[in-house]
Amino acid sequence: MQGFSDAEKKGFGRAGEDLAAQFLRSKGYRIRERNYRCRLGEVDLIVERQGEISFVEVKSRRSVNAVDPRELVPYGKQLHISKVAQHYIASKKLYDVSADFAVLIVDYSNSEPRFEWIEGAFPLAYGY
Repeated sequence: MQGFSDAEKKGFGRAGEDLAAQFLRSKGYRIRERNYRCRLGEVDLIVERQGEISFVEVKSRRSVNAVDPRELVPYGKQLHISKVAQHYIASKKLYDVSADFAVLIVDYSNSEPRFEWIEGAFPLAYGY
């Protein structure tokens, strides 16, 4: 987001995460954590529905000309999120829970924000 200050970028990202949380609640998800952080990194949202947990990366876009948000979760970011997910599951002792990784795109290119929910966006990444 060229031309925007760091504070503006953070505010935009926070607003996107707020809308994402509202959207997911409206779809029956319970928000377990927002901006979960541990020594291994951070994940935007951890949600649960019908006993399954999703670790969610939220991508907010102002323009359809921007890079496809799915391309903005490269392997390194997937690895980071995977490590955080493993830490979360171990720390909460959720060994019998099914989990996946999702991306929620918040598209501001029209007058009303639109959402694209991508379940199973990437597999668990291993390695360092």
